[in-house]
Amino acid sequence: MTEKKTTTAAKTKKSSTRKKSAAAKNAVKPTTPIPEETKSENKTEIKPTHFLILMRHGKASKDYDLYEDINRPLNKRGKKDVKIMRKQLAACDIVPDIILCSPAVRVTETYQEIYKAFPDTPAFSSEALYQAGTQALLDIIKQIKEDIQTVMIIGHNPGLEDLAEVICDAALSDDEALRQMGKKFPTSAVAVLELTDKWAEIKDNSARLLAFARPVDFK
Repeated sequence: MTEKKTTTAAKTKKSSTRKKSAAAKNAVKPTTPIPEETKSENKTEIKPTHFLILMRHGKASKDYDLYEDINRPLNKRGKKDVKIMRKQLAACDIVPDIILCSPAVRVTETYQEIYKAFPDTPAFSSEALYQAGTQALLDIIKQIKEDIQTVMIIGHNPGLEDLAEVICDAALSDDEALRQMGKKFPTSAVAVLELTDKWAEIKDNSARLLAFARPVDFK
């Protein structure tokens, strides 16, 4: 191409290399969806450009006999694909100010790799993001404080795909990115959207799709 009290990034920055690795494995823990420090107070009239990065978790184990859905880990391909996308995100000019994650194990493991691209970005885990639909995702986004410019959400389909399709204005979006996303929003895929409205005003056709990338694009 995130716990405000004492962020994972702040802790790992002061730690040794070995401690950084350990911290990364425990970087995302269930907390409230949007901490009070990041919630909108609706006091500002500033209307800056915002960026929304949507990433679907990596491909996960389908062994439903062994794991409950929320506990399914990434499989071998999922780990490989997430690593590919982490490298692409690290080379991107857009850096998230916060990362919001579902508490599902497959999302947590995806974040643990993405963390390496954005070690200074605080991450928050929310039960509300687990299998969230379009409206639930919109409700979370609308709470974000206006001075936060770029938000990354790591979550699930069909919620992420449906959200992207609903808020994207086809007339303003990149044609090829829109075409590829319209085909499928596969695991580990990333969509980057630009919004000029306030977070609280996000709605249908209010965003421009800048890019859509899949692991297969870099193999």
